[in-house]
Amino acid sequence: MLTEEEKKARYYLYWSDKTLKETILSMNAITKPSRRLEYIRNAVPKCVYYGIKTYSIPHGLDVLSPEDRYAYMEQIVDITSLITPWQFMTIFPIDKEYDGEKHGMRDYFTTIEDAVKPNGIDKPIKEPFEFLMNYWNHEVLLFVVNMTTAMSDIRKDKTGKSLFTQFMEDNGLKVDRGNDHG
Repeated sequence: MLTEEEKKARYYLYWSDKTLKETILSMNAITKPSRRLEYIRNAVPKCVYYGIKTYSIPHGLDVLSPEDRYAYMEQIVDITSLITPWQFMTIFPIDKEYDGEKHGMRDYFTTIEDAVKPNGIDKPIKEPFEFLMNYWNHEVLLFVVNMTTAMSDIRKDKTGKSLFTQFMEDNGLKVDRGNDHG
């Protein structure tokens, strides 16, 4: 029996996969550059939406291998470079929290300052992973955490050490091997 998280994740995965395949097929079939650009403007935001929604569900797709999760999320990050911050903000609005400086955390203002301004609001996103890491939206944050977790899982399978453990050791900090969750 699937959990609600798994059902929701599979729903978004289905639509994400379907939208991505349709987009690629249609882009290859459209030969006129202006029609192709118009199609991209409409289809890519859907791909980004479904892709991020799919992987913003905690443990929703743990049945997939870390390599498969990471490869798919990497495609979503790459596709994000085809839209502008303005388009992204219409898909995933910046969470309206304004006291980040007071609490030492990201908020609306730091998102504008660290993610949107360096890129330009109407230019395609240059560094999509960095953009997503600096973006303040709960679903986007969960997507980035899940992508980082997949990277860590891959590393742990290959080396026996998670990204966190490696970071701790590289910085001369003690690691409790029994609690290596990362």
